Amino acid sequence: LLHDSQFEPLSKVVPGVDCLGDVLAEQGYRLSFLGGASTQFAGKGLFYRGHQFNTVKGKEELLPELDDPEYVNSWGLYDDTLYDFTADEIRRLNEEDNGPWAVVNLSIAGHAPSGFPSQTCQDRQGEFDGQDILYSVECSARQARDFIEQLEQEGLLENTLVVVLSDHLTMRVSVWDQLTALDRDNTLIMLGDGIRPQRVRRSATMLDVFPTILDAMGLPLNDNRAGLGASLLSSQPTLVEIHGLETLNERLREETALQHRLWEGLAPQRRESEESIAEQVTETPADLADEVEIMR
Repeated sequence: LLHDSQFEPLSKVVPGVDCLGDVLAEQGYRLSFLGGASTQFAGKGLFYRGHQFNTVKGKEELLPELDDPEYVNSWGLYDDTLYDFTADEIRRLNEEDNGPWAVVNLSIAGHAPSGFPSQTCQDRQGEFDGQDILYSVECSARQARDFIEQLEQEGLLENTLVVVLSDHLTMRVSVWDQLTALDRDNTLIMLGDGIRPQRVRRSATMLDVFPTILDAMGLPLNDNRAGLGASLLSSQPTLVEIHGLETLNERLREETALQHRLWEGLAPQRRESEESIAEQVTETPADLADEVEIMR
């Protein structure tokens, strides 16, 4: 995903498979995505719209709604603003009382290389030096916690699953040497009724998040699997547990039949654009972002 709009010439992103949105839509869920950055980046807008999300809003859609149009960063909206918009969207869906709903929020406060801490965090944590990623990570975690607590206090999380997850590991940051000296993991936290407090220690990948969420929601799974993953709430072994990470990565790189199935013969093309967003071109598979998914 090195080019911010390489998927835009396509009409859909990975049209050959059913994703979480497709599964939830079939169950009658109303689906919304809100992110502070452009939905054109990496085909996010195409992906969500193509997989049955009813509302998809990014920087372009949310900027006109800002009280202060100058309160933005090079990616887009700060997280405190985005969480306010997301809370409003959840209130709207809840008040409509027209069936279950799910909302995805994509935050950017902890994004490498130094993060984008909001003014709310700077008022609480003191001045940001522009470099300390740990400052930004603290900001990101605090704001996510405050957001969830706010929804809980308003009674919006009854019979609701909250999922907090990273989408991939971080790229080079100010504490890179310390990070690379440790075992590095992606984050998956689930909160909700019926979920027993525990820490699951298993060898897994982001492939296993999809079936784990479905399992936590009580939706049916064949052999506790979905896609290429296995539910981490079950005893079903993951592909990493069976084959090891190195072998799994090698097989995925070589699996052209799977690639054709995902894309149904489509191939994303690079599109030159004068409107490319410079800061977003640095995205790599080791970059960092956080998502909060809330499903009722």
